[in-house]
Amino acid sequence: MKSRAHWSWILGGLVLLPSGFLPSIPAPSQEGSGKSKPATRPAGDPSAQGRKAEPATRSAPSQTTPPEAAAPERRDLIQRFPIANPFLGVWKVRRKLLPGAHAGTQVTGYLIFTRTHMSLHLMQRSPLRAGRPDFQSSIRRYFIQGPLLRSTSLMGVRSDPGGGKLLLEAQGLVEQRRYLFLGPGVLRIYQGPQSYLELVKEADL
Repeated sequence: MKSRAHWSWILGGLVLLPSGFLPSIPAPSQEGSGKSKPATRPAGDPSAQGRKAEPATRSAPSQTTPPEAAAPERRDLIQRFPIANPFLGVWKVRRKLLPGAHAGTQVTGYLIFTRTHMSLHLMQRSPLRAGRPDFQSSIRRYFIQGPLLRSTSLMGVRSDPGGGKLLLEAQGLVEQRRYLFLGPGVLRIYQGPQSYLELVKEADL
């Protein structure tokens, strides 16, 4: 068992160590109050220069985008979002003006415009030809050229005004008509200087 004196050394903060075990402790500075100053590195010390440059590497990145990193122009967006085509939709014939036609003549029908095709279906009833209406039905490709609506027939059929025969529309037949939008959803297609077909839009496509 350890002696009481040995325990009193430990409790009192006294520790006996072998000779040569204690490290050397530098003597306190003679200047000031006796507290040691932190060691400074020489001016030529590379590690000191590295420490001075370290804050610059940790600075926040610049928020300004350099000119060479600017976003490129998205020309494909012009193709993705083309100008709206005012013809697209289902149009119903409201009236037809035809000089010389009988006052009781009635024209009904529809025009359907997609982005590239138009479908035409017209029926005309005249008191002079009771029970035998005239009609026209065709599918065409179309495109707009300034104030003109140009169409090319793909397939079509119409009645013969002079008899009961059916007339096939010539494939590839090209026609052009002047058009005018009178307002939102109101379209007029001219068939001549004084004749036209007036339509109102019933549905969008």
